[in-house]
Order: sequence, then structure tokens, then C-alpha cells
Amino acid sequence: MIEIHEKIRNLASNGSSTEELWLLFKTQINQRVINHIPHKIAKQKVSLPWLIPNVRKHICRRDRLYTRKKKSADPKITSNSKKPGKKYRKNYAVHTREASIGCS
Repeated sequence: MIEIHEKIRNLASNGSSTEELWLLFKTQINQRVINHIPHKIAKQKVSLPWLIPNVRKHICRRDRLYTRKKKSADPKITSNSKKPGKKYRKNYAVHTREASIGCS
């Protein structure tokens, strides 16, 4: 940042236009952002290797129902979204039990 400051100060004292100074500042800042700020995107839930497709499907459905419930004020939707929870928990429990037996 000190280098940018010195370059701009030297150009300003030599009579450079405001546009040239702004362009220099903008390109230097953009270059530093590209070089020094990480841009990694987090993986989605779909890439979990220990979930079988059936359980993954139930998790996605549960998340969709929760989102719908959160957006809606309709009592019918909110009461329906609570019902599938037991089925999903049971299905996941069976899956984890089978996976732990398979690992032993």
C-alpha cells in the first residue's frame, strides 16, 4: 500500500490528471484483491460420501419443507412440515446403524 501511495503522490506532483490517478489506484487495488483474498467456494451437502442416495434425498426434502415453512404463514404448511421429521430421523438412524455394522 505504501508503494501505491508513493506512486500516486509522485504522479500528482508531476501534474497527472485525476483520471490517470484514479485508474492507477483502481487497478492496483483490484490486483491486490485478486492476489491476496481467497476465493474458495464451499462444497454442498451433496458431496458427502457416507450418505446413501435415499438418505440424501430425505435430507433435501426436509430442507425444502423447512424453507417453505419459513417463507409461508399458512398454518397448513407449517403443520405438514413437522410430520416427516420422525420418518427422516428413523431412516437416518437405520442408515448409520448399518454403516457402523459394516465398518466393524
